[in-house]
Amino acid sequence: MSGVFGIIDERQNTRLDQAIIRMGNVMRHRKWYIVETYWDESTRVSLGRIGIGILNREPQPVISEDGNTVLFLAGEFFDWEGAPDRADDLRRDRFRTDAEYALRMYKVYGVDFVRHLAGAFVIAIYDRLQRVVMLVTDRFGLYPLYFEHRDGYLVFAPEIKGIRAVADRLHPLDDVALAQYMRFQQLLGTRTFFKDIQMLAPASVLTFELKEGLLRIDTYWSFDQISALPARITFREAVEESARLMRLAVARRLRGDHRMGVYLSGGLDSRTILAAYPPDSPRPTTITFGLRNCKDVYYAARVARRAGTPHCFCELFDGNWVKEYADFHLDLTEGFHSWVHMHGINTLETARHLFDINLTGFAGDQNLGGFSDASVSLGRSPDELAYLANLFELFVERYHWPGISEAEERTAVVHPANLCPACWTGV
Repeated sequence: MSGVFGIIDERQNTRLDQAIIRMGNVMRHRKWYIVETYWDESTRVSLGRIGIGILNREPQPVISEDGNTVLFLAGEFFDWEGAPDRADDLRRDRFRTDAEYALRMYKVYGVDFVRHLAGAFVIAIYDRLQRVVMLVTDRFGLYPLYFEHRDGYLVFAPEIKGIRAVADRLHPLDDVALAQYMRFQQLLGTRTFFKDIQMLAPASVLTFELKEGLLRIDTYWSFDQISALPARITFREAVEESARLMRLAVARRLRGDHRMGVYLSGGLDSRTILAAYPPDSPRPTTITFGLRNCKDVYYAARVARRAGTPHCFCELFDGNWVKEYADFHLDLTEGFHSWVHMHGINTLETARHLFDINLTGFAGDQNLGGFSDASVSLGRSPDELAYLANLFELFVERYHWPGISEAEERTAVVHPANLCPACWTGV
């Protein structure tokens, strides 16, 4: 998993150079992964970056001219043209790399620099003058970051195994998190499977003060800041604006010399992305998988012909691929990503040779009418509580695995509080 990692430890019994290298090695799942590290023994700070060598190919960290600021970045920015009120020397296209751009923005705006960024990224900054280490997530938390903090100690990584690689104690399991996963197939909020390891929430700035060992987390953005639509808007106007935003979103992600790809896996997301693809841009490669002559494969081939894209079909001959890739999936995702959404994992090696970046979307079925009854049900909700209740029923009980009701769930999980002490049976 691409991201940033590090360990800050005021104790002198930890070799930071060895610890930071060990963290990177346990998260290096393939030989082409890039791991870069930095450490400062005088302040007991060590940082690193891990990636797959596609985005941010230039070496990191980037360090300010005065040597007082060190920055690692994973991900990319989309605002290449710069904000309308941006000074000319702060335009993104004036900088060679995204990391250099982020460093310059931080030097100009301080911690508020993140409010001026748009993209998918995670950033780690070591500021010698302020004596702080800062971690920054993008607005949607697209690059996961987990951390553990206690007196004078902070360790963080994009995978839990990176944190546990330098652990000096056992991490107790979080029973609530385990129950959430069994019920929802995902964890809620910032929980992880361990009580003392948290996920850094989206749109957050974590500040760790080296001198006092104090940690603070601030939120710099929320959905409430999105401008409201006009009070009166016609259906046609809504369609035209949605199409404009979709075309803009796709075009902003086509910067650079990367080979683009789209998975035509049967969802509306990928077909919408392909429809919004700029006609004057080089065609992306499309790929699909499944049983020969199944509906997904048939329609994917037709869509590819209509769009004029080079197309690849990966046939699933039997179910052995589940056994073959189960361990890799667990090692890569640590259980935070459900298997039901990893049905194309066996095509990744093929896809890697065909394109660099997979353009993908989320919730296209809901936005584009894939579940018409769901859209109607949610749209008729009289208030937020009713909306959330309808959403829970639709996507936890009816449409999504495990697809069980509240009553059925109670028979599947027996809480210790409901056990009879005499015979340890459910009561």
